[in-house]
Amino acid sequence: MSQEKRARLREKATRLFLEKGYDRVTIDDVIQEAGGSKTTLYTYFGGKEGLFAEIIEHQCRMIREAVTIPSEGVSPREALRQLGRNFLHSLILPDLLGLHRLVIHEAERFPDLAKHYFEAGPELIYQAVAKHVSAAQEAGLMKPLPPRQAAGMFLHMLAGQVHLALILGVRPPPEEEEIDRLVDDAVDIFLNGSSLSGKI
Repeated sequence: MSQEKRARLREKATRLFLEKGYDRVTIDDVIQEAGGSKTTLYTYFGGKEGLFAEIIEHQCRMIREAVTIPSEGVSPREALRQLGRNFLHSLILPDLLGLHRLVIHEAERFPDLAKHYFEAGPELIYQAVAKHVSAAQEAGLMKPLPPRQAAGMFLHMLAGQVHLALILGVRPPPEEEEIDRLVDDAVDIFLNGSSLSGKI
């Protein structure tokens, strides 16, 4: 299968899953929208669950690329600011919000997919941020704290302000001014309050 054909199947399937939900989408629906044959789709994805896993991996890869920034020439504080802004911008993407809702809805029936989503997305983002936390600690901006734990605290401090409300559809996405304020406040609290966190 060409990369173009694979991307088309993934794109059409993503739209269908987000619009109709996992249960109400069939392989025939995807073929009708994207073209091709059942044999081709099963050969490359192994079925609907494999196709859904491909969609999850693609979305998670986009997020990882968005939150990864070069560490050379960037101060630890500015790295956290950039990471925070990139993280919030990716978090409010409509497709990602829809996928997040869908994964939560299907997590009990498809625990392997939920596990894959967590490991391919949030966990790798935590690890990426943990590297910058280590740099901040080495620069003397933070007291010692396990970097992975600190990364989780930083990201949850950001996401907790808007993510649940967006998932529930009870607020609009934040504008740039609000994103900048949320990130700057989170970075200041995270770094200046690290002495308290260091006692945990």
